[in-house]
Amino acid sequence: MGETGIDKTIKLVSALEMRSLEEKSCSLGVSNQMLMDKAGLEIALSIAREVGHVRGMSVLVLVGPGNNGSDGLIAGIHLSSFGASVTAVLLKERNLADTVFTSVTQSDVNVEYLYKLEEDEALSILSAEMKKSFVIVDGIFGLGVNRPIVGWFERVVDLVAKKKRSDSLVFAIDVPTGLFIDTGQIDDVFLPPDVTLALGLAKIGHFTQPGASALGRLQILDIGIPNSLENSIKCNLITRKEVSNYFVARPSYSNKGTFGRALIVGGSINYVGAVVLATAAAYRSGVGLVTTVVPREIYSIVSNNIPEATLLPIDLDGSNSHIYKSANSQLLYENIHRYSSIVFGCGIGLSHEVGAILEDLLLSNLQCPPVVLDADGLNLLSRVSNWWERLSCHVVLTPHPGEMATLTGRTISEIQFRRIDLCSEYARKWGTVIVLKGANTIICDPSGDVWVSPWADPVLSVAGTGDVLSGLIGGFIAQGVPVKEAAILSVYIHGFAGETFSREISKSGLLASELLDIIPRCTESLRNMN
Repeated sequence: MGETGIDKTIKLVSALEMRSLEEKSCSLGVSNQMLMDKAGLEIALSIAREVGHVRGMSVLVLVGPGNNGSDGLIAGIHLSSFGASVTAVLLKERNLADTVFTSVTQSDVNVEYLYKLEEDEALSILSAEMKKSFVIVDGIFGLGVNRPIVGWFERVVDLVAKKKRSDSLVFAIDVPTGLFIDTGQIDDVFLPPDVTLALGLAKIGHFTQPGASALGRLQILDIGIPNSLENSIKCNLITRKEVSNYFVARPSYSNKGTFGRALIVGGSINYVGAVVLATAAAYRSGVGLVTTVVPREIYSIVSNNIPEATLLPIDLDGSNSHIYKSANSQLLYENIHRYSSIVFGCGIGLSHEVGAILEDLLLSNLQCPPVVLDADGLNLLSRVSNWWERLSCHVVLTPHPGEMATLTGRTISEIQFRRIDLCSEYARKWGTVIVLKGANTIICDPSGDVWVSPWADPVLSVAGTGDVLSGLIGGFIAQGVPVKEAAILSVYIHGFAGETFSREISKSGLLASELLDIIPRCTESLRNMN
């Protein structure tokens, strides 16, 4: 999933937060009935826009026990008034005296009370309705489902998923049945939609895998929740409109010193490419000068592959490690004041000497510019007890799930299951910005703010793309973009470049170095929005 087509700030909420917003709306004069009425109308209008016309079209509304079922009934009333032939099947007993149902009985909507019948008879009626229905509206379950679907509802969902017409369109109200909206996990019993109609605000599960890839097209509908209530929501979707405001100005009278200096510390005999990619990516961000600190044994290789960089060689042979540690740290001390950002760890290895340099850099009284830590830098940091209590500068951590598991002592599966919760928890605990990489990469800062990338493209699942991302972040920080904004901007551009390759060239086979030629195009298109 990529962009939603909406340029305004998009908030992402949990089920609990959504219920709270609905309650607060009532205190501002917007009742639950008003929200429901608006939701039903917007659902009907969205369906009509999607299919082009509804007059004479057969529509089947699957009505569950909760508010989603009520939304579906109201949508059915409007679709019927537009000229559609609407049948609503009640899958569970409802309050037949409520306002919504009274309105249904006074409309042209045909109602089938399936819950009153034996299951086999009810499923036979449902199967017959499906054969003639071009539009299926999924109003079975909503935000409240947090356990597996079993029994009668399992049979219903299984029948609809397997027996619906090949040309029918399924519209999910807010949440597809079988998607757990707070985690993005998908139940074994799942009704895949063609279109998901998010009510009021997008939900966390709409942009958390694997659910994010199973929504069909996502539309966010305004149901009347006051905009002022959104200010308290901490989780945001990154949009191109948002990041287009993050760039620093580039006046015509500039020189290379105008756009900052980045210091890249990385590389080893086994991972020469990592530091080359990070260095090149920093330049592609628009930084004025990049200096790369590399082991002497790969100095000439790096120089030949990225001639634009200035190089500082260090000695790491381990024969007299305390001498080399002192000399290397001294080299950094003498030069560090010249730079406005540091990227540390890309391919650098895990030797004790490198670990000592990292400690001298981050965990001393040395006044460092902001540091981006990646790869081996993260693994080295995890060896230091309570390292977060000793940080002396702003730090951006860029772990993939395995590295995050190492840093936290948790399992990879737990990290993946609770990506937003855990990323936010540790950003606050450690006082750092965390970029938790993966499909729909997450950025969290110590204040509790969360930003979720709209991009989830498997073309980026290849070695070296993480080094490109780290170089971008360091490059934007060096230019003067604030640390959190630099991380957000870089994640967006990185995903945008991957999507561009996937769309224009191939869905697979990307070389990380190919991103370097695409990044300036993506950057320019964002700059041109302002």
